[in-house]
Amino acid sequence: MDVGSASTMMAHSRTILDALSTHEVLIIVGETGSGKTTQLPQLLLSAGCARVVVTQPRRVAAIAAARRVSEERGGVVGSEVGYAVRFDQACSSATRITFMTDGVLLRQAVATPELEQFDALVLDEAHERSLNTDVLFCLVKRMLASRRERSSIGLSPPAPLRASGGLQRVLIASATLDTAKLARYFFDAPVLHVPGRRFPVSVLHAAEPTSSHALVDAALELVLRLHVERPLRRAAGCEGDRGVDEFAERGVAADDVLVFCTGQEEIATAAHALTALEAQLREDGPAAVAPLLVLPLHATLSVEEQQRVFAPAPLGSRKVVFATNVAETSLTIPGIGFVIDPGFVKEKRYDHERGMEVLTVVPIAKSAATQRAGRAGRTAPGHVYRLYTEAQWAKMDVEQLPEVARTNLAHVVLQLKAIGLHDVASLEWLDPPEPLALRRALRLLFLLGALDVDEVLKAAEATRERLESPDGDHISLLHLFDEWSAVAPGARTDWCHAHGVRARVLRTASDVQRQLLQLLRGAGMCDPQ
Repeated sequence: MDVGSASTMMAHSRTILDALSTHEVLIIVGETGSGKTTQLPQLLLSAGCARVVVTQPRRVAAIAAARRVSEERGGVVGSEVGYAVRFDQACSSATRITFMTDGVLLRQAVATPELEQFDALVLDEAHERSLNTDVLFCLVKRMLASRRERSSIGLSPPAPLRASGGLQRVLIASATLDTAKLARYFFDAPVLHVPGRRFPVSVLHAAEPTSSHALVDAALELVLRLHVERPLRRAAGCEGDRGVDEFAERGVAADDVLVFCTGQEEIATAAHALTALEAQLREDGPAAVAPLLVLPLHATLSVEEQQRVFAPAPLGSRKVVFATNVAETSLTIPGIGFVIDPGFVKEKRYDHERGMEVLTVVPIAKSAATQRAGRAGRTAPGHVYRLYTEAQWAKMDVEQLPEVARTNLAHVVLQLKAIGLHDVASLEWLDPPEPLALRRALRLLFLLGALDVDEVLKAAEATRERLESPDGDHISLLHLFDEWSAVAPGARTDWCHAHGVRARVLRTASDVQRQLLQLLRGAGMCDPQ
């Protein structure tokens, strides 16, 4: 199905709901600006769902999406709309839409493999093919296949959407994806194409190849040239939180710059260098040059630091954001008029010879380049500067290599076995991992003592059953911590190994406990003894 080019996601709600009335799985290819991330879960609520979960590959995107939808619905994060990411969550009993990293949802599947606590599941940014998303594909397909086998109705239309009826519908949302392959995988699921609403974007390639060692310098030179040659075009008198979105509504071009980098270290280097170059420019150059607001964006920043990139730059200044590929999808940074794309990304790959995962800088795929270009033109006409030639572009892979084909599978094998899927090799993967990779993962787990000769979870499962509390995970973890604390310090490492527990995590918990006690004693809030 193809929908008119001037449409947005909500304009085609009837088409989406009609497809969901006859299919359990719907694949939606939503172009940049279509609203797939923010509008789909709200549409599902209006259709009768009580609880919707939306997965994101990255915590930055999950938190930002929750904030955006909360604002749209006139609430605060943690009430009707919340998020759950590693080490942080904002949810309550009133939460109906939860944005969650795919890894967190996969961990929830250990306790509830059928995910019956949700009525609908949206697997967003599926084109990134993270390992966790591919595993969720397997679990969803297995669940649907099992449901079909149990049903005497067979392939009849599914029951209407209703609140608290268990997981009833799965939507797979993507900006770019091999939809024919995915549709076949999910029992010939329908595919809906929804174009985005974007302003015109010009794409310029480098005339000559840029050396990999000179990419940062080339990007900085381009930022300064744009800053000098492209004066600020914000409307006079626009202040505070009226921001760039208001400018866009009136057709005024955005002024800010987004530069993609490969990692945190490169971001820090580039930001420091640009700050120094700006100071030199203001000292030697024209007096009228506007100040720059230089901001980083990567996954290890605090939520407060990440939110700074979404605020408009002060009037009379230009914002320059140096970001990793966390800015490729789901995030709309207001005011971005210029995108600089060096054409590289840092990926995790498993080195079989050394038996360890390494971060490697590799060329991006065409799909990623398209996503980066889509960061411009969201709120006003934009420009994309690619620091690679058209010939280099033509040689790029169409899609990035799926994570399942390039990473260590040991932790995934362990999670699948915890869910109860012991025959990992027989799972129906969208792209099956190499048999050798699975054998290596099983061998590693066996050598670490995590699996016995029958490939069954051993000590960790026994420990969990013994310490598990009906009062919840936090009490179970407290029991574990208390038992570990009672062991003599010199024997704790052996105890952890014997019980399938990470010693480093418990040591960290002990350090945190000690620090909190010191703070409480210092504040006179607990017994000094």
